[in-house]
Amino acid sequence: MAFSPDGRTLATASYDQTARLWDAATGKLPVEPLKHDGIVYAVTFSPDGRTLATASQDKTARLVDAATGQPRGEPLKHEGIVYAVTFSPDGRRLATASDDHTARLWDAAHRPVTREAIEHRGCVTAVTFSPDGRRLATASDDHTARLWDAATAQPRGEPLKHEAPVTAVTFSPDGRTLATAAMTRPRDSGTPPAASHAGSR
Repeated sequence: MAFSPDGRTLATASYDQTARLWDAATGKLPVEPLKHDGIVYAVTFSPDGRTLATASQDKTARLVDAATGQPRGEPLKHEGIVYAVTFSPDGRRLATASDDHTARLWDAAHRPVTREAIEHRGCVTAVTFSPDGRRLATASDDHTARLWDAATAQPRGEPLKHEAPVTAVTFSPDGRTLATAAMTRPRDSGTPPAASHAGSR
């Protein structure tokens, strides 16, 4: 789930293959459910609250107008399940994380920022921008979290290693610390990532 920046709208993701936008005060649905062709794993609002992004089992992330529910541009396509989608702090870019072993950066026109995808050796389960938007962190089933230059998609530093699949990453507000979370047992294929313990690097 995700609240809009103004707190007036709640977005939810569901196994019923829809995302929904709810009026936070009344609990009513101001627009029709947003349909995918597979489970919807994640929803997030742009910083200005005008756009909702969704991530789905149907191998796409999608952008819709948060006021009308109408699509904004074509779906952002991967070759595997898309588990996560996030906006940069300025709202000009998006990052997606997928079961196809890649994360991808997109600009506001929905084109890839670079032709080269960010690659892991396993499913990429989570992705997030640093508060200044200059770095990107990814988490993967390959037992690592990694830092990347958000402008070039090139790696920054060595992989941050765990002994199990890494399911979540987040930056501290000042951007100087990254926390990572890993599982204590293997994840079944097609099951959404779930964190079990955390550490900071």
